Amino acid sequence: MAGILDGLVALVTGSGAGQGISGVAEVGPGIGSEIAHRLGSQGARVAVNDVDADAVARCVEELRGQGLDAFAVTGSVADPQQSSDIVKRTAEHFGRLDILVNNAARGGKAIAVERMPLEEWQATVDLNLTGPFLMSKAAVPIMRGQRYGRIINISSIAGPRVSFSNGADYSATKAGLEGLTRHLSTEIGRYGITVNAICCGGIMKPARKAKRTAAEVQEGAARNPVLLIGEPVYIGWMAAWLASREAAFITGQSIAVDGGSTILPGYFNAYIAGAPKKDFG
Repeated sequence: MAGILDGLVALVTGSGAGQGISGVAEVGPGIGSEIAHRLGSQGARVAVNDVDADAVARCVEELRGQGLDAFAVTGSVADPQQSSDIVKRTAEHFGRLDILVNNAARGGKAIAVERMPLEEWQATVDLNLTGPFLMSKAAVPIMRGQRYGRIINISSIAGPRVSFSNGADYSATKAGLEGLTRHLSTEIGRYGITVNAICCGGIMKPARKAKRTAAEVQEGAARNPVLLIGEPVYIGWMAAWLASREAAFITGQSIAVDGGSTILPGYFNAYIAGAPKKDFG
């Protein structure tokens, strides 16, 4: 059965580390590996990137085990030379590059600004914001030559709001990433390249969910109108759609995949509790 990404080549950064597709690892959000899997299942040939060579190898092995065409490319997206090399090696291996997913990021630590070391701030800025800039800078010339490209930046609802579990460094970089998304989209749209951001919210890593009690899981689901726990698969499907040819008329957008949590001024269960019975039954 044909996929919506048949014939395209994707590069997903930060897709090696953490929770694998099959759930065998113990840590990590699983968003990068899920995106790689989803793009591959829709017909794309996928380059998997991370700084951890062993983690990249495991992710590629999983993808190939499912009959998908995957390629390992290690390196740091925050390094000017390595980021350029990551893009170059991917294009040389597959013969083209159509989709870039800037997923590599760090959460940082929940440290107040007055106590945050400059080194902590800089490390987050380097990976979360400079990384996508460098990767896009390297990928755009290739995409422009093809007159086709999709750049997808994995952001967070911390961008338009603030982070609940990380510091100002994380919130600032995600807000900056959305600014980069909008600006870059205006520069390269004429070449058939779109640039969009996915703002993740309430996405729970599989390992963390497994350690929660049923009550804790229910409380987490009650933070959004659809009453669901966010899972990496939701991000994977959104990335696949934005990467498709059919999404050509969508660019410069920051799309929240958060169960609707950002439309409410608090937890949804508290909102319901204070609402008129006739409205919610």
